Amino acid sequence: MKRIIITSAFLSLLVIVFFVFSGTYQRVNEHSEAESLGTGDIKNTSGEVLTSGYQVVIQSAVLSEKGTAFAHSDLSWKMYFYPNTDPSSVSPALLTDIEFISDSKIQPMPQQLPFYFSYNGQQFTQSDMLGLTQAHPLWVLPKVLDLMSYSLTDPLTFTDALGKSTYRFQKSGNTISRVKIEQQRQQDQQEQESWGLILKPSDNRVANQPNLQKLDYSNQQILHQGTQQYEVIQTVTILPIEHMHTDQTNWSASHNKGIMSPDNQSALVEITADNFLKQLEQLADSLDPAVAKAIGQFMLENYDYGTLKAYLKDHAGLSSALIYSLQKAQTLEAEQTLADLLTERDLSQSSLQKVAMALGRIENASNVAFASLQSVADDTAEQALADVALLSIGTMSKFSPQQSQQVARFLNRKLTESQQLSTAILAIANSKNPALIERLPDYLHHIDTQVRRNAIKSLAHNEAYQDQVIASLAGTSDVNAIDAFIRTYERAGYALSNENIEKLTEFYQTTTHPIIKKRLATVIR
Repeated sequence: MKRIIITSAFLSLLVIVFFVFSGTYQRVNEHSEAESLGTGDIKNTSGEVLTSGYQVVIQSAVLSEKGTAFAHSDLSWKMYFYPNTDPSSVSPALLTDIEFISDSKIQPMPQQLPFYFSYNGQQFTQSDMLGLTQAHPLWVLPKVLDLMSYSLTDPLTFTDALGKSTYRFQKSGNTISRVKIEQQRQQDQQEQESWGLILKPSDNRVANQPNLQKLDYSNQQILHQGTQQYEVIQTVTILPIEHMHTDQTNWSASHNKGIMSPDNQSALVEITADNFLKQLEQLADSLDPAVAKAIGQFMLENYDYGTLKAYLKDHAGLSSALIYSLQKAQTLEAEQTLADLLTERDLSQSSLQKVAMALGRIENASNVAFASLQSVADDTAEQALADVALLSIGTMSKFSPQQSQQVARFLNRKLTESQQLSTAILAIANSKNPALIERLPDYLHHIDTQVRRNAIKSLAHNEAYQDQVIASLAGTSDVNAIDAFIRTYERAGYALSNENIEKLTEFYQTTTHPIIKKRLATVIR
């Protein structure tokens, strides 16, 4: 019996590229090293805790010369500042809810990351990362603080690994814009960027704090590596969130020193017949993709189909880990095994639904996976399983771009079938297909309430469709439709236009439904 040995260690090229462009954190005027500060100092002279909070979302992608995306990451966190009243001193800050997904893989991140900052005259003039290694993805934080900085009196210079850029800032109403007036680069490169900052209304601003209402930044650069050319696209969105008070965090000078970068969190995993079930149990908790791949390869090399099916039936608590391992094995044999399992009606409905979801998430799947899911999605005798298969076909468009055309044709057909119309709308949202998504506003006023709710849910995250979504909500008594909008919008990372805020405010003032009134209040306040 073969043994499978792997090293569970990965950090995508994408993250490395991000650090290449981020570089160091410097300005024309820098302060000295941060001094030690305890949590008891997070107060102003009246004893009140003054905080401000922001949600930060960073999306990055690397495209080949032909435009094919081969790397992508999403990094997000909530960020809270606890500024001192003296702008010349350092102040504590804290990151929470940190999430980093690289190439569809969840990377290990600390639960919190404390740090120090100095803020003076709309500028973050210094940051102290408390010993965090510069190889860690969160070292991009000083770059984010750069993006939140501006000066209406003097130009600001930012330094990265490729050189320096100097900007002049202008204010029009509550909007700040910037223009690059000087650049010193170590190499010629093609670059396009946009930066825009909207301030909070003047009556909502607090001294010695950023006071931003929204920040949007995008950057496109051409990277040359040998004879290869890559396009690096990065966007940053920052929005204010509710303040959070804390007195539990330790801001000691070396607090972050022990936090390892994902690429250093290596563990040698050996899969054998003796530890197979134990490794499956651990995988059920960790969902480590590298371990899953090793287990999947071990199963396919050492167990026949009947044995795998028996494991799936006899170890129901490990079904998710077993199916995930087959998905991550990334072989035609694994794909065929999952397709065969989907036909086994003596398996539990839960296991069959997990198999259907796994088939849609196989990277670069063949027609075997698509045909298997299509057959199940069309068999509405088992409606719940058919709906999961339909949703998974939508997901397949993202993980297997070569299947996107027949996925689109299939989803177009499903829009004509009333029995699965509401699910087809969610599947289209999963597919991220712009041409299909353009059809969804037609269903915002559909007579079927579930169709309407799913259309709202599928479009509310997209700023471009906010007018149609808000118009569909006017005067509704459907609490679930309001919930679908608000829950999706709160995670969307954009601000509604003033006109749409006014429409929701008018709705709030005229409705007598107490639950709808409560839900709307969270958006219009």
